Amino acid sequence: MTLRIGGCGGHGGFGVTLGKRTPDGEFEWNFNNKVWLAFEKTLKQYEGVDVRRFDDPTGRTDVPLATRTNGANAWGADLYVSFHHNANTGKWGTWSGVETFSWGSGQSQKIAEAVHPAIVSAYGLTNRGIKNGQHLHILRKTNMPAVLIEGGFMDSTIDIKKLRDDKVLESAGSGVAHAIAKLYGLKRKEAPMPVEAKVTPSKQTQGIGVLSIIENTVIRKEAVYTADIIRAIKPGEGEFLVHDYLTGWYNIGGWVYKDQVKFTPNNNVLITKG
Repeated sequence: MTLRIGGCGGHGGFGVTLGKRTPDGEFEWNFNNKVWLAFEKTLKQYEGVDVRRFDDPTGRTDVPLATRTNGANAWGADLYVSFHHNANTGKWGTWSGVETFSWGSGQSQKIAEAVHPAIVSAYGLTNRGIKNGQHLHILRKTNMPAVLIEGGFMDSTIDIKKLRDDKVLESAGSGVAHAIAKLYGLKRKEAPMPVEAKVTPSKQTQGIGVLSIIENTVIRKEAVYTADIIRAIKPGEGEFLVHDYLTGWYNIGGWVYKDQVKFTPNNNVLITKG
């Protein structure tokens, strides 16, 4: 059975939506779109998933909310995720934080509880919590469970540093995708193993520690889910020397995420979180 996941980047780009921009004129949709693209790309790593967006993928038009929800309902989406970034006064200030909106106590709430920690982790900003979004059209008018994510304030001198960092936005999108995959029990596709792969196990004791593989996973060129794959790795390949750690990712000559590995630290080295 295929899980149909609908969603959108909120609003539109190129000035087609009144307001919805930073005090410096950067459009909200541009931030939203980067999160969506990482979300969609990561979901395609799983089997049995069909993903469809209901905003304009070019950003040239601001698709009406009713068109978005009607489209998702007609398609028969099983869940809907809408990515946004917040604003307060439209002038620079020091407010800060991320929040997730859902409506009701059923599956929408379960989705919110699954994805919100990923958002907090990716942005590294104040946790404003999960909130009641009954006032939001996207949550009221979709026939399927839905959540709306606000990934930080565009008019915050604190948050804007995160919003301007593409790696943060990619991590947010991919983190939400992995959280949904875990909630729905999706199975990751087998990753191809390029013949030129050079990352191999090591018996050295230097570095910050070693990794052993507990679940099939992949080594990536950068510490984001959307980075190119170097090769697949699986349990039984031995231990890998860890050179560095960055926000949930271990560097073993390429980057591996923490969920599929076991890390044993070198007690002679102080490890600081990235």
